[in-house]
Amino acid sequence: MKIRAFESYVNQVINQIPASYKVKKRIKMDLLEALYAQADATGLKDPVEMMGPVVEVAREFTENLSKDQIRKDFYPYEYKSVTHVFGMPLIHVISGKFGTAIGVIAIGPKSIGLVSVGGIALGIISFGGFSAGLITLGGMALGYYLAIGGMAISKVAAIGGLAVAHTLAIGGLAISKEVAIGGQASGVLMGYTETFKAISGKETFAFRLPDQVDAFMLKFENLYPRMSLLLKGFIKLIL
Repeated sequence: MKIRAFESYVNQVINQIPASYKVKKRIKMDLLEALYAQADATGLKDPVEMMGPVVEVAREFTENLSKDQIRKDFYPYEYKSVTHVFGMPLIHVISGKFGTAIGVIAIGPKSIGLVSVGGIALGIISFGGFSAGLITLGGMALGYYLAIGGMAISKVAAIGGLAVAHTLAIGGLAISKEVAIGGQASGVLMGYTETFKAISGKETFAFRLPDQVDAFMLKFENLYPRMSLLLKGFIKLIL
């Protein structure tokens, strides 16, 4: 258990150090040696308690690197606001290919925040190549309330080339347990332009769009009178 904790801690540290593989390998060996030595001497098992937070340790190593040891493409720019909210910087921005931005507003190759923007973005509202959160936009988007992307998956509403959702899916291929609108649609209520596939075991309704849009909306109002006004308005807008 101690070995796994030390390895995980050290890997997190070196992942935030802008150095070559050779330099990182040396730092990893030095860190592990120091952790085991302190553990034997003090009996402590928590690497953070022994060495300090990952970010601070990585920054200390980075500051001690020579110019020729620093990878210029790692993160040539970093900004972290002085103001903190919930223990996180209000704004944290990292540019480059590596590094993780963590803040209320986080922007970076990897980002975690209330509003998150990055190659991999995790947040309440997130935008990225891969994004996950409550409201998301990305190449691959996983969102609870809304997901928009090339591939979009959501509990409530998904919009994308491939859209999969429980309540409303809109896309080239739209799959939903309730309402599906797209070139190819599968759901209980389906609006399609090419083909549709009914859900087995349920009464389903299919309408070719745009020719049968009025009939589709009438059936929609009959089947889902209590659906969110926001979703209803959005459906009316796109049709």
